[in-house]
Amino acid sequence: SNDGVEVFDLNEKITEISGGTSQNLDISFYTTLSDADSANNAIDLEFENIQNPQQIYARIENGFSCYTIAEFGLNVIQAPETNPSIPLEACDDDYDGITTFDLTISEFDILDVRQNDIEVTYFENEEDLVSHTNQITNPDNYTNTSNPQTVFVKVVNSVSTCYDTIPIDLIVNLPPAFKELDDIVVFENETGIFDLLSVNQLLVDDLNNIGISYYNSLADALNDTNEIDTNFEYSINTHSFFARIENEITGCFITSSFNVIVLPNPIAYAPIDLELCDDDDDEIAEFNLALNTSIIIGNQNPSNFSVSYFESLDAAENGENP
Repeated sequence: SNDGVEVFDLNEKITEISGGTSQNLDISFYTTLSDADSANNAIDLEFENIQNPQQIYARIENGFSCYTIAEFGLNVIQAPETNPSIPLEACDDDYDGITTFDLTISEFDILDVRQNDIEVTYFENEEDLVSHTNQITNPDNYTNTSNPQTVFVKVVNSVSTCYDTIPIDLIVNLPPAFKELDDIVVFENETGIFDLLSVNQLLVDDLNNIGISYYNSLADALNDTNEIDTNFEYSINTHSFFARIENEITGCFITSSFNVIVLPNPIAYAPIDLELCDDDDDEIAEFNLALNTSIIIGNQNPSNFSVSYFESLDAAENGENP
């Protein structure tokens, strides 16, 4: 409690005073010299000091009405003044929950007042702290072993060897989960603009507390600089983008790249009418519609297009029942 008050076991003093003598000594303790002289108001052998430091007087009798008085001091040396540590949080970049921490940052919270003769060491468990074994030797570059994890700080007064123990919680926050994207193929439109917001749902299923921004380079995405407008005005057939996907609560993020391929809208050249002779006067014949395919495609690369045929305009526009 660092209040300067402790319970002292005065039996230890009896053992010390009696050491080396064969006499049967009667030893009692007092808070004043006059009480010791008159043998009044002896204190308990389990004594809690009432001031710090405090002088104690021992009356030592040998059983023959002879006595002597010895004095000694009780001194409570306070442990270092410390504060609780706030948890240390770090971001992970590979979803394994393992990263490095600078544990020494916690000293700004733990020791907010400058104190002399202080030594600070770090341990992975309290048992090691008490026995002062297996000290963490690289606290400024410590790799956690589990997530979350608690490590322990030992703050020692190097003069008195009194110490305080402070636990520190280490928390590794994972970046948002996302899906790697294949090339996104779109067709030219009248505005010449591709809406990057349409990619958000493709990258992340649950967008709650998730911020997604887009960049032209990985360096910009990592540094969160030169964010591009989500209404992207395309000028080339293929454009590479870098998405920064960030948890808006923890600030942890991850990046992903993808391509948007802009294809020109196909040109449908007017087909020719197909005619067949009716040899049975039923006005029904089987036509090979594919004869018009090369005419419809014209001079465009046929490997880039497919042509389907429908019986109505609605079916063609909806791509139903070719």
